[in-house]
Amino acid sequence: MTAYDWVVVGAGLTGLTVAEQLANGQGARVLVVDQRTHIGGNIYDEVDDNGVLVHKYGPHAFHTGSKPVWDYLSRFTEWMPYEHRVLASIEGKLLPVPYNFTTLEALLPARAESLKAALLARHVPGSRVPVLRLLEDTDPQIAEFGEHVLDVVFRGYSAKQWGRPVEELDRGVMGRVPVVLSYDDRYFRDEYQAIPLDGYTAMAARMADVDGVTVALGEDGHAAIAANPRARALWTGPVDSYFAHEHGHLPYRSLRFDLQTRDERRVQPVAQVNYPGTEPWTRITEHAHFSPRATLRTTLGVEYSETHVPGVNEPFYPVHDDESRALHKVYQAACRELEPKVYFAGRLGDYRYYDMHQAVGRALQLVPSLVAGTALPEAA
Repeated sequence: MTAYDWVVVGAGLTGLTVAEQLANGQGARVLVVDQRTHIGGNIYDEVDDNGVLVHKYGPHAFHTGSKPVWDYLSRFTEWMPYEHRVLASIEGKLLPVPYNFTTLEALLPARAESLKAALLARHVPGSRVPVLRLLEDTDPQIAEFGEHVLDVVFRGYSAKQWGRPVEELDRGVMGRVPVVLSYDDRYFRDEYQAIPLDGYTAMAARMADVDGVTVALGEDGHAAIAANPRARALWTGPVDSYFAHEHGHLPYRSLRFDLQTRDERRVQPVAQVNYPGTEPWTRITEHAHFSPRATLRTTLGVEYSETHVPGVNEPFYPVHDDESRALHKVYQAACRELEPKVYFAGRLGDYRYYDMHQAVGRALQLVPSLVAGTALPEAA
């Protein structure tokens, strides 16, 4: 039996980055375990019967402004240049989101010029202004416009995505809803935007394919830690599940995907179309846009948001409110008592929303503390 120095629970981006860094940089022997039967966590993709590379857990478009993160992942993949663009089905039209001047002119044509002038008098041209700032503006015209954006883009979408009215959402969620003061229809503005040329799963496999790293899939994290009592551990699964929900269940939102085949090369003009209206689904993803491979048929992923039920569906998004923050603090205190034997990180381990680049950047940041056995730096 191999004597491991570390057990990393979770074969997603956080776990794989830490494992690779510990093995390559420190010569550690690392066992990576995951209860799923595939590597990559939520970035996992696979080719379906139509020949389409499908992002199994929803669309993933990589973007970052961090050269160190870009350079790190570029060790494990070549890239397909890709700038993510999202349309929303609003009043029978497919319009850009985030809401921009194209959206404004299509929905409020009579007021478009005066609103653009008012907005540009307050804000830098081309900037992305959170809708909360518009709602709080002292100019009644701009505040009313903020309500309009909230109504047509976010109110219905949030009710489906989060299972609660927009008025009950955490301000941090609302802060991610911008209005773009230009015609720029890119979803992200980061310097580096691309998708792994042969897919995320292939990239993840290369991250794990280093001397000193062993991957065990379909395995229980608690059992792996118990079977390696001398090893230290990094837990990237739900923090409350490590403690068997001793203090209560932290709330998450989950997702359900209905994959559908169409006998066409392409159906949608872009990979992702959002549905902020009364439809029960939140968005439809056409996965063929994410790969250079040519296919005769296409695959659509119709996405539904639902409450996470442990043992029934996967936890995707932490739900932040006063009650969940208080409960998370209890678990954070319990986590600190286990350091430096067991550490917690990642979207589920930190109970914090991370994009892919943030998960990798955070993982790279943690390694020196893990090696030293010191407290982890606070998440930004």
